[in-house]
Amino acid sequence: MIEQPLRGSVSEADHMTGLKPNLIYDVGLHRGEDTDFYLKKGFDVVALEANPELIAQCKLRFQDAIAHGRLRIIEGAIAPTSAGEKVTFYRNPRGDSE
Repeated sequence: MIEQPLRGSVSEADHMTGLKPNLIYDVGLHRGEDTDFYLKKGFDVVALEANPELIAQCKLRFQDAIAHGRLRIIEGAIAPTSAGEKVTFYRNPRGDSE
């Protein structure tokens, strides 16, 4: 179980959107497999992830795309406003390698 503060919002990524036809939203970045695919195809990506460990791994993996403005990682969970400032979510006890 992880307590994750709700950070970021879609409006936080608005500076990157501007009705760009080549923009992909990756909801649930995980290890970045889908993001990697789309970046290689020439798309820009806004990725959302709540797991701090996966965020750290993907920031390293995609540091060039982040530096060149092709990838924006939004750290946090998606939840209704009524959820408050923090949301609890559960991970697979076998880890994120599956």
